[in-house]
Amino acid sequence: MERITDPKYLWMGPLGYITKGSKKFILSDDGNLEIYSIKSSDSGRYTCKVSYLYNSTQLTTEIHFMVYVYHIPDKSIHLSSEFTAESCKTNKIDSYEKHLLEKMESLISNLSCEIKEWSTECHTSTDAVEKMTYKLTLQFGVFPSMLTTADLCRSPPCENSTSNLRKAYENIKEFFELQKTDSPHIDELYLIPGTLAAVKVDHCKPGFGKNTNSRKNNSMCPGCCVTCPPGRFSAKQDTVCILCPVGSYNEKYGQVECENCPEAKSSDGKGAKTKRKCHMIRKLKLVQNAVARLLTGMPSRCHITPILQQLHWLPIEYRITFKVLLKPEPSESYLLFGKPVKPFFSDNLSMDE
Repeated sequence: MERITDPKYLWMGPLGYITKGSKKFILSDDGNLEIYSIKSSDSGRYTCKVSYLYNSTQLTTEIHFMVYVYHIPDKSIHLSSEFTAESCKTNKIDSYEKHLLEKMESLISNLSCEIKEWSTECHTSTDAVEKMTYKLTLQFGVFPSMLTTADLCRSPPCENSTSNLRKAYENIKEFFELQKTDSPHIDELYLIPGTLAAVKVDHCKPGFGKNTNSRKNNSMCPGCCVTCPPGRFSAKQDTVCILCPVGSYNEKYGQVECENCPEAKSSDGKGAKTKRKCHMIRKLKLVQNAVARLLTGMPSRCHITPILQQLHWLPIEYRITFKVLLKPEPSESYLLFGKPVKPFFSDNLSMDE
């Protein structure tokens, strides 16, 4: 029985050929590929080209893989509560806000958490006996410190971010429930019982979006944050990969911004995946201006704006935008996964991306 002999392996990734001298990729003699310190930009199509002898015949086979880098969503807690107040005078509200913020920051200072997105709103309210009162609504978020830094975090506080966040919430909840009556601020503002509410919010790292597709391939990590595909980007810690705006494109996975089209060029619509989607606006403008002057009989020395207005024509760059706005937006539950021969996922990246 004949066997495969003298196999030779050639790997190609999203950025080109992979050689044994690479620091990121490890190639074994039997054709295995290992990726170290994987990043979101390493997502994409990988091809293994195998050349070998079979029955004394030289053959070549290509095996294709799709690699998607993902991580489990990080969490924050958004809280809100309501207080009754004697008035909405700014100095009194500011003083009480400062008191609350300093107290809560001291409660979570050793838990690697931060308080962000602090906001208050004071407005008039009427109670059951039609007495005019004032109500102060407080809103803020508790975030793990790891969400506010772009550096890789492998320290124990980062690894325990979920338990630290839970403890931070418990400390804040206990503070609101057991406020001391001897505080000078409590004489003017009173917490309304039962108004403290908390909601967990998912966050994906920049360059990632929430995996909302329900196809079978997603069963490995349902609801995970997956690298944004070409044509999309994510610059903040939210869960949506946004389409590249008109006039820009993105050819890579896991990007935090899109590349602008070259000068005098623009894409036909949102979500351009390659530079080839950028077209010359200047040539289109020259054609539009020539046709407009031909139809109106105006000489070339006349300014084009009044001519376009007479014809009720939009300048070409605004016409592109107008057409894009008329086009229905694709669903944000976009297809993240195609049909690769073998889908590969990273399985240890919850803190590395």
